[in-house]
Amino acid sequence: MVNDRSLLLEIITALEEQDLDRGEYQLQRMIVAEALERLVDLTGPQTETDLEV
Repeated sequence: MVNDRSLLLEIITALEEQDLDRGEYQLQRMIVAEALERLVDLTGPQTETDLEV
């Protein structure tokens, strides 16, 4: 199981790999499904995504 800190690090790493600077995104406790879908689409088919609620 991934803890909050390591999940946050994974999310930030994925965003920065897409050439997004820290000033270009905001992280919230709530997830917008459409935004998550866009992020997954940007990363390509080789990316594995797990979402736990």
